[in-house]
Amino acid sequence: MIGNANLSRRATQPRAAPAGERGAADGSRSKDRMRSVSNVAPALGFCPACVAAEQKFGPEHVLPLYTAIGTRFHNAKAERGRATIEAALAWAQQAPKSPQGRVSTIGARRMTAARGFARYLSGIDPRTQVPPLGLMPHRTRWRQPFIYTTADIDTLMEAARNTIASPLRAATYQTLIGLLASSGLRIGEAIKLDRTDIDWTQGVLLIRESKFGKSRLVPLHPTSMQALDCYARLRDELQPHPAEPAFFISLKRKRLLYAVVQETFRQLIDTAGIGAGAPSPPRLHDLRHSFAVRTLLAWYRAPENVQSKIPSLSTYLGHREPSSTYWYYSDSRVIPKPGSFARVMGL
Repeated sequence: MIGNANLSRRATQPRAAPAGERGAADGSRSKDRMRSVSNVAPALGFCPACVAAEQKFGPEHVLPLYTAIGTRFHNAKAERGRATIEAALAWAQQAPKSPQGRVSTIGARRMTAARGFARYLSGIDPRTQVPPLGLMPHRTRWRQPFIYTTADIDTLMEAARNTIASPLRAATYQTLIGLLASSGLRIGEAIKLDRTDIDWTQGVLLIRESKFGKSRLVPLHPTSMQALDCYARLRDELQPHPAEPAFFISLKRKRLLYAVVQETFRQLIDTAGIGAGAPSPPRLHDLRHSFAVRTLLAWYRAPENVQSKIPSLSTYLGHREPSSTYWYYSDSRVIPKPGSFARVMGL
């Protein structure tokens, strides 16, 4: 069987105030914000352009970027009141180092944020210095995905079945993991599935408005459909009155939340001891990569004309164009050395 269950909570949204109260409240907040800006700006050395930006976007969005572009100065008194390249660079270079000595892109991303905000300020204050492109170049390093073997997937599903106390939650995670491994769906697509999105007669899933706003039909193997049917029967027996039409539901009778699924999956990975010595820890999305790699390997073993079948795999996975699917094809594990198929496939 395949499965997953999510015990998650949705953050409660504050009650909206009546129209009359909203107008009064907004006006009051606006006045308080203006007073705050006028009081704090001189003390911190904010330039007039930053004050204008805060009034437009709100302090909660603008304040983190004040430091980024050097709108507050303690030592360079001569440059007080304007953003400088030197200050932006100093802030970007203060980015914390990544753990285990891995290459970090935080500094480059800080510089990108500072440059964008400085470009906005330059339209208000001509003295603003906009950091040039390439000031903090970085090379994006490819993270090698973890390839789950059939044994890994079986172990992971068994861990969900045996270590999660709630029968419904255990079945939900067991089924969800199995579905992701056997179909290559994105986790968001699986969570978004409604009960009416499954065609039990044809054995097809309807994936509605996924990435890039694309919808598609995903045929499943009969064994996968059987596993989904077993889960649906158990779900309806244990939770006959769901609050939402989701196919996978939590103990709160609602749709699963990605953050909770991610956390639970990580716990299952650790419990099962999968990928303990891998260069990069196994991720939920690696189930999708593993499906694509295993499909390509199976075509090689057939043998099939892999090049001609890439567009069909692209459509099945919901890629915008076949070139995105060739990313899996570029993985060296897709074209292994002779005799290594069994090792990669976990057979």
